[in-house]
Amino acid sequence: MFTSSLIQAGELAARLHQPNLLILDASCHVDDNYNEHAPAIPGALRFDIEQQFCDPDASLPNMMPSAERFSALAQALGISANSHIVVYDSKGIFSSARAWWMFKSMGHAKVYLLDGGLPAWQALGLQTATLSPATHTGDFVARFAPDAFVDRHAVLAACKHADGKVVDARAAARFHGTAPEPREGMRAGHIPGSVSLPFESLLADGQFKPTKTLFEAFQARGLQPTDRIIFSCGSGVTACVDLFAAHLCGYPNLSVYDGSWSEWGSDPSLPIVSSADY
Repeated sequence: MFTSSLIQAGELAARLHQPNLLILDASCHVDDNYNEHAPAIPGALRFDIEQQFCDPDASLPNMMPSAERFSALAQALGISANSHIVVYDSKGIFSSARAWWMFKSMGHAKVYLLDGGLPAWQALGLQTATLSPATHTGDFVARFAPDAFVDRHAVLAACKHADGKVVDARAAARFHGTAPEPREGMRAGHIPGSVSLPFESLLADGQFKPTKTLFEAFQARGLQPTDRIIFSCGSGVTACVDLFAAHLCGYPNLSVYDGSWSEWGSDPSLPIVSSADY
C-alpha cells in the first residue's frame, strides 16, 4: 500500500478508504494540542501509550507492555496481521514514532508514520472528524523482539565497555544539566559517553528534515550504520523520533532504553555527567 515507512498526508488521503487500512491517533496528553474531543483524521482510533499500551505495573511512565497485553489491546482495536497501520499524533512528530516502534518491536511489519501528523493533514485542507470506535476484533498476535527495548544494564554495558553507542534525544540544556528536569526528583545531566541529538533538531515545521540532512546529523556525532545504537530521552517517547530518523538513514541495529532518564536520573547508583563536571 505504501512504499516507505514515512508517508505524506496526500498519500494517506488518496488511500483513506482502502481495505485493511487502520489509522491510529497516538497523541499524548503532554501535547497541548490534544484532547479526546479534538479533531482527528477520519476513521482514526485512539492508540493510548500512556494508559493502555503500557505496563500497568511499572513504576516508570510509558514502559512497554507484555506481548500478551499488547496483543489483546491491538485485537480490540481491530488490528490483524494483514492490517496496514498508519500512526500519527496531533503535534506533528512526537509520540507517533513511539507507536511505530512499538508495533515494529511486536512483529507487525506494515506500520507507517504520517510525516507532520495531524497538522500536515489540516494544512492540506483535508476533512477531520472525531475519534472513531473500533468496529471489529482483529487477530494480531504480538511476538516481541527483545533487542528493540533495552534496560539499564545494557546501557551500562554500552557506557563501560563500548558495547554500543547511546544517543540522548532530550533538549541540549537538559543533556548538559543546565536546565531542570520536568519530573520532580530527577538529577540533571546525562549518561556518561552518550551524545546529544535533540529530537527537534531533526524536524522542520513538524516534519522530518531530508534524509541527507538527517544522515549528516548522525555522522557529525560519529554514529556509523555499523554501530549498535541505543536511544534515550525522558521517558522513552521522543527517543523513538531519533530512532525513526536513523531508520530512514538505513541504520539497522537500533534500540530504545525504555526507562530512559525517568529511571537513570532518579537512581543515585547510576553514573551521570553534569555541568559541574565540565
